[in-house]
Amino acid sequence: MGKKTIKANWHVVIEPLGFCTNDPVKRERLYEHRCAQIVGEVKRHVDNVGRVFTETETEEVCEHCGCGWIKDCDYNGCCDQDLQDERDRAGTAT
Repeated sequence: MGKKTIKANWHVVIEPLGFCTNDPVKRERLYEHRCAQIVGEVKRHVDNVGRVFTETETEEVCEHCGCGWIKDCDYNGCCDQDLQDERDRAGTAT
């Protein structure tokens, strides 16, 4: 008999509702708080759970405007402050 693929490593994924904010730092804090609340609720009210925890991924964003970082360098070109920081690094401030 040949190889058979079976399902393994089972998980239930709960995705929190999103937030309407363009501030990535504020959004991060809000999600962290909401996920902690959800974890607490699951622990209190759901039986037959092995573990419950928050898992995150990371993304690189501009520290000034929060735009996604698209370049593999110190300069993204997404906002005036990022451009000014690049000029300051290069010694060509205007």
